[in-house]
Amino acid sequence: MPDTSKLSKYLKPEHITDGDTITFLDAGVILEKEFKDEGETKKRQVLEITIRFKQDDKTYSPNATTVKLLSAAWGSNTDKWVNKQATVFVAPSNNGKNMIVAKPKTANIPTDEAHF
Repeated sequence: MPDTSKLSKYLKPEHITDGDTITFLDAGVILEKEFKDEGETKKRQVLEITIRFKQDDKTYSPNATTVKLLSAAWGSNTDKWVNKQATVFVAPSNNGKNMIVAKPKTANIPTDEAHF
């Protein structure tokens, strides 16, 4: 059967199962993007990084929680993240949508603490 997750450029919560592994393929780029917040358009910086997920390359935009976890384990310079692996989990976010949290495989962080 065809896997519809292959149609998406971005890694999304509905694509993953808790415990899946991603591998960081590049250092990514920081972009300024527009978002709707309570009907108002706002700009903020986001990191977009290429990852390998189940033999497919996807763009992953880690949330603030994940950036803190990855930076604590590997440093804030994303060049050092290349070829490293993380375990991904789906967690609820403040806006009611699900988000992906990535726990570095080299970090000694219990799984339940990755769900902020």
